[in-house]
Amino acid sequence: MAENRDEAEEQYLKALGLYEKIPEPYSIGMAHRRLARLASSETARSEHVAAAREAWRSIGRDDLIAELDAEFGP
Repeated sequence: MAENRDEAEEQYLKALGLYEKIPEPYSIGMAHRRLARLASSETARSEHVAAAREAWRSIGRDDLIAELDAEFGP
């Protein structure tokens, strides 16, 4: 199971890198949200949640921020 988690994290990090090159805030936020779900530490989780929040705030997606807060807390 840890292999699947590690592979998923690797793929989301690759995707995140591509989205950041474009840049595409919606997808950047989604990649960070998924990485937050996979995070092995509270620090990493908090960093991904904050990055997702920042990406979505930049495009006025308060609805996605509200979903993020419901899942991870404000």
